[in-house]
Amino acid sequence: MGLTRAKAGVWCDTCKARWGTVQDVGGTRWHTNAEKAAIVTVHSVNPNSNKTIRSYCNACLDDVQEWQDGTIWKLEDQTNYLHGAEQLPNV
Repeated sequence: MGLTRAKAGVWCDTCKARWGTVQDVGGTRWHTNAEKAAIVTVHSVNPNSNKTIRSYCNACLDDVQEWQDGTIWKLEDQTNYLHGAEQLPNV
């Protein structure tokens, strides 16, 4: 899994899934709230993920990193864990 800065013009996949598209006179377009610029892109290299690519805006990145109990697990640390480079702390 690789973590990179999102390319210009890439929108957040979570916002697109959350808000979807709308119909207007010109046809189907993304909902205005779905058009948030992504700041990071995650490239999954796991064979079971079909090389999924996901991009996140700042707000959605915060959602991915903050757990229900309020702890923060940075996306970079999550990717390192999946690669076996980091161990989960003993709780």
